[in-house]
Amino acid sequence: MRAGLLREKVSFYREVRVQNSAGELVKTSQLLLSTLCYRMKKQGGLLLNASEEFITSTVIIQIRKRAEIKEGMLFRYQDKDYRIMNLDDQIGDQTTIISGKKMNK
Repeated sequence: MRAGLLREKVSFYREVRVQNSAGELVKTSQLLLSTLCYRMKKQGGLLLNASEEFITSTVIIQIRKRAEIKEGMLFRYQDKDYRIMNLDDQIGDQTTIISGKKMNK
């Protein structure tokens, strides 16, 4: 990775179960780390399934390699929430390429 490419902010969250005042276990997102990233390319296209069109929203970012980031975690990029779908560690330059799918709320 060339120097100076990490310019955009990204925050990673992990889902934890917390017991609320009623004693019920509730899933909440806890901030794991905030770092800088580089957006690889913009992807967005149409998916045709059962004669219905769906807009797929994926993003591919590159960060410095971090051991605590796992598949299935959440991240926030440009005020939108994504779920990590794929991690690709780049051995040569100690970075990780992350594919994320936009979450519907």
